Amino acid sequence: MPINSLGRLALAPFQRPALGTQLVIITAYMDESGTHAGSPLSVMSVFVGNVRQWVNFEKKANPLFRKFGVQTFHAKKLRAGHADFDGWTLNKKLSFVDRLGEIVNTTLAVGCSTVLSNYDYEKYYLSGHKPKKLPLDTAYGVMFRASLSFASHALLEWPEWKKEKKRTLNVVLESGSDNSGDVRRLFNLFKGDLPEANRELIGSLSLMNKHECMPLAVADMLAYSVYRLETNAPGPEIKNVPKRNDASYRGNFYRLPVTVENLVEMKNNLLDEDRRILEFGKRRPKASS
Repeated sequence: MPINSLGRLALAPFQRPALGTQLVIITAYMDESGTHAGSPLSVMSVFVGNVRQWVNFEKKANPLFRKFGVQTFHAKKLRAGHADFDGWTLNKKLSFVDRLGEIVNTTLAVGCSTVLSNYDYEKYYLSGHKPKKLPLDTAYGVMFRASLSFASHALLEWPEWKKEKKRTLNVVLESGSDNSGDVRRLFNLFKGDLPEANRELIGSLSLMNKHECMPLAVADMLAYSVYRLETNAPGPEIKNVPKRNDASYRGNFYRLPVTVENLVEMKNNLLDEDRRILEFGKRRPKASS
């Protein structure tokens, strides 16, 4: 992927700002792990950065990928030694991930992993009374709501961007998911429910694959790593742990659990909205200020 392709992707949906203004474009890349049947929990990870930060990430990650002969990063394939990682020793895998982690730590602003217990999701959200007009969110959708909220909060409150008058958040997820339709619905709902004056803060939603979009690799790496950590998955004994990743970590990645209280509140809000639709025939009026 060319180094400047990310800048073109981030800037593509927008017209040139009016003279005298500067539009700061923030992009959030998201990926998930653990949404397969039988999994005890699901994870969605997001990394957030501005155009300069993401271009800087690619500028540093491209030589690493070329050096190790990696075309497309998949955390599960790395662990299993498949595809681009066929024949890799454990030390080679650790070295690659360590260097990639260092690049992430030194280029990007902030990241987060949303963690959802599938048992809690089924017991406190899926079960019980069902809405008649509105769909229930999938587990993927619940995590996407949380991840989008986190990225939006970063857009508004992260010190580097808080002072900017013109800012917009773009969101990129991996294509090919069965949940892509639900994600578009939730993204449009999130944007539409904002006060009209704030809707310009939310830009576009794009679905891409990891081969054409390297930044999805880091969201995939974090989601898979957090999933294995949360489920206490067994791993090989590591005697000499590389230290670049740990040494460069700035304490800017967060764990966001979806609690039982969150799920109950989401379900009650959905049922309230459903009753309103049944009574009045439409959703609540959107905020205008």
